[in-house]
Amino acid sequence: MNMPIFPPAMAPHASIHIVAPSGAFDKARFEKGLELLQQAGFNPFFREDIFSQDKYLAGGDERRLSALQAVLADPGVACIWAARGGYGATRLLAQMDVEALAKHPKWLVGFSDITALHCRWQQAGLISLHGANMTTLADWSAEAREELFNLLRYQGDQAFRFTKVQGGEEVIDAPLRGGNLSVLSAMVGTGFLPDFSGACVFLEDVGEKAYRTDRCLTQLKQAGVFTGVKAIALGQFSNCGSKEDLDFVVAKCLSALEVPIIQDLPIGHDPSSRPLVLGAHYTIDLKERMMVLNLRGSDEA
Repeated sequence: MNMPIFPPAMAPHASIHIVAPSGAFDKARFEKGLELLQQAGFNPFFREDIFSQDKYLAGGDERRLSALQAVLADPGVACIWAARGGYGATRLLAQMDVEALAKHPKWLVGFSDITALHCRWQQAGLISLHGANMTTLADWSAEAREELFNLLRYQGDQAFRFTKVQGGEEVIDAPLRGGNLSVLSAMVGTGFLPDFSGACVFLEDVGEKAYRTDRCLTQLKQAGVFTGVKAIALGQFSNCGSKEDLDFVVAKCLSALEVPIIQDLPIGHDPSSRPLVLGAHYTIDLKERMMVLNLRGSDEA
């Protein structure tokens, strides 16, 4: 497995270009996110047509694609930050200029529907950040926001403690890939899912009943998406039923994979969420129940 490509570290006063490839969004919440970026020392930019709306989309496909393509092709852009999730990013995947992205690696920050774009970054072997969208940045704790900003700057370490694990007591080192479960399952058969073999697959979701979570996991499993994975890492499943419901689904859908399954990572749609570096290597100590970012990766991976 090739080592991932890291975008350049974000310097003080670096510019961040905000795009809206998915759903229409609330301007007031967007402006709160802008203010937090500015307070952190970044310079956010966006096109004036970012506030366009076409029913549930942030403008038509042509507008959203044009804005995304412009920043992908610009070698001066170091970071792309999503305004909101919702729905719409998958509509742009076939037209994305991934070759331009590979020539000029840059950060992508966002989550939920932005999982579709993270998958394209992962296909290109690039690192991206599963983190708050512009409209949810103010919902996060000050500590989680600073952790997110520091990851962009390559400052500080990152470690998670998980409370539940199934299978094994070994130490695993693997690249972490994945994102929102519903979006990943909707991408089966599109050709835009990355190869998860040899990886730890991260999954989170919001507002899905237990049977829908079961359906998504079953689809991914039957499609062979989980073939060869090293582990499954489950984040927050917000408003997805009880913990007992999730345990039932995990037992029904994932236990047969016979790989370690860790649960309760503080990553997802809750305000208590923290950022995650998708594509980067994490060292997972199953016995100690710790997951630590390993920027050196593994020579054996």
